[in-house]
Amino acid sequence: MRLTLRTLLAYLDDTLSPQQAREIGLKVAENPTAQELIARIRQVTRRRRLTTPEMSGSAETNVDPNIVAEYLDNELPPEKIEELEKLCLESDVNLAEVAACHQILTVILGQPAKVPPTAYQRMYGLVQGPESIPNRRPPVATAPSETTYEGRGDEGDEALLLGLPAYQRSAPWVRRLVPVAVALLLVLGLVGIVYLGTRGERPTAEIADITKPTAPAKPDEGHVGPQPVAKNGPGEPVAPPPTEPVSPPMDHLHLWAGWVPMWSGWVAVRPEMPVGFFLVFGHDETVVADVEPKPKQPVAERVVRPASLRVVPLARLAGPRDREAAPSLVLRQLAADDIRYVRPEARLQGGEALLALPGFRGEIDLDSQVRLSLVGTLPSQLENLFYECVVMLHENPDFDLDLTLDRGRIVIHNRPAGQAKVRLRFLDQVWDLKLIQPEVRVGFELHGRVQRGSGPWQPHYKVALLVDGGDVELIRSTEVEQLSTGKVFLWDQPSIGREPGLLVEFKDTPFWLKEFRANYPNEVRNALTAFLDRLTRRLPQIADEKSPWVVITCEESLQESANWSRWIGMFSLGALDQLRQVVRALDETERHDMRFVALDVLRAWVGRKADQHIPLRSALEQRGYSSQDIDLFLQYLRGFDQVTPEVVRQLVDSLDNDRLVIRELALANLNLIVPPDRMQEFRNLPIQPPEVRRRAIETLRNRLLPKP
Repeated sequence: MRLTLRTLLAYLDDTLSPQQAREIGLKVAENPTAQELIARIRQVTRRRRLTTPEMSGSAETNVDPNIVAEYLDNELPPEKIEELEKLCLESDVNLAEVAACHQILTVILGQPAKVPPTAYQRMYGLVQGPESIPNRRPPVATAPSETTYEGRGDEGDEALLLGLPAYQRSAPWVRRLVPVAVALLLVLGLVGIVYLGTRGERPTAEIADITKPTAPAKPDEGHVGPQPVAKNGPGEPVAPPPTEPVSPPMDHLHLWAGWVPMWSGWVAVRPEMPVGFFLVFGHDETVVADVEPKPKQPVAERVVRPASLRVVPLARLAGPRDREAAPSLVLRQLAADDIRYVRPEARLQGGEALLALPGFRGEIDLDSQVRLSLVGTLPSQLENLFYECVVMLHENPDFDLDLTLDRGRIVIHNRPAGQAKVRLRFLDQVWDLKLIQPEVRVGFELHGRVQRGSGPWQPHYKVALLVDGGDVELIRSTEVEQLSTGKVFLWDQPSIGREPGLLVEFKDTPFWLKEFRANYPNEVRNALTAFLDRLTRRLPQIADEKSPWVVITCEESLQESANWSRWIGMFSLGALDQLRQVVRALDETERHDMRFVALDVLRAWVGRKADQHIPLRSALEQRGYSSQDIDLFLQYLRGFDQVTPEVVRQLVDSLDNDRLVIRELALANLNLIVPPDRMQEFRNLPIQPPEVRRRAIETLRNRLLPKP
């Protein structure tokens, strides 16, 4: 297949066969022009306030919508295809129109239309049948003759009878005898049951078995007698003795594990930080769903409309409520290169992306008196799965809050009095929440990670919904699910489209869900405050003016001497999609911590959406990485799902790579494969001189790889 605009659109919208997708992916990886076009398509389709093609103008810029339709339907002549594609490459407006139409057609044609039952009832009620005519007389029914049915074939009978047996093929007396025969069989069966139940004497064999003393079972016999029941303490329930071997229960939380931290040495030096709910599954949770059948809940009828992108004021950004609260910082991202600072007490509008940087928090008071908190997170002692928080508000008169969560963690607080209705959109899902009691709080987390292995770069998304302080009704499709305080609803969406739901309990409410205070150490709080002060000092006097000072502030933070000041700057650069600065940190040789922070940022960055590795590959090429080093870096960043001698040999050989970051990635993957006691003496191998490193690699190769 050739790399045309239409094939790239089919590749982005996942309408190609797996073999064609692999072929196009390899060609895109080798073609920088195609990579730039893909990045441009994604940018123009997400660009706000982009106008539509004007119908007036010259013939070169005025494109009939029918031509676009014929192009997408592969019905346009070749000479016109070249003209249209050339116009799309020159005009963002026409490129956005073609890409958006292709994406919409993919969604509409690839999914069956969902028609609610009420729509069927309304349609059937529009047309009345013949029985509704007042002066109409019913036709006289005539018994069908045998010749009528004999003249039909078996195929016609099956079509007319809809699977029922054709009794008319036989004579009428046969049809009347069938019910009589069934009744006689039922009577005979009933008589037999009564006879057997009223017999007064037992069989001889049964009497002999009862009177005969029973011999004790031998130890080697398969019969298992009743087991002694352990005595329980006061107040403990007594479990019945088992009647059959009990298989160990399935560990449902194992589905949520599998993302083992690779940087054990790096996270060990991190100070204590807040831990997300996905990171605290070490304590005891009780699985209360997917083990017992869920009770049937009433069916809810709802209408899901597309999210409104109308720019209207909907909320206000609240300032910090006390000194112990996390520093507040919210940005508006109008475009990829248009990021603006939002001052406290400023009005927030719908249809605009709102961003809370890692470590910061934004409190938003909506006009409906519902409060929304954007929670930016920082790494803990375990591997972090999300950093920044990005949401978009929508105008919807039917709901107190309608928002789209792109990634991160949010908290929804109900109004002081009354109930609240919330519509939550994420990925391709639309969930409705009903907050029953006043002041009830709902926490929501969304993140994605690319699974280890060599398949498509498709993130595995995971979601957690936490309830505290009351009851919540959750509507995902049509059934209502009741969630009470202390419950967490877990959901994930792998690339195969599986849609499980798991309900668990948590003992301790996370600090970020019940309070505004953040248990940050002093050095972290000081670093966040210094970052905010530096940002506000450099901002222009006009709040809404487009300014590059946000990115400049992050770059200046990288030069600070304090660790957390540098780390917060690096996390923020990843949140703002500044790959050039993040990739540059991979070559740090003096400050080793910056390489590990950059790797953490990139691992989270590629998990946002599909094919995030393509822009990363371009950034590595601009940095001077060879094609072979880029392939090694991306594979080691992702990890391996299967261990083979070839994988071990490749990792050992990569310990002598010219780039330090590839050597460290190779060692990190080996630490996950080889037992720790066999790798203890090689923990500093990547930073050793070449001569020492080569001798150690030879020792490691003899230890791990079988001799030929």
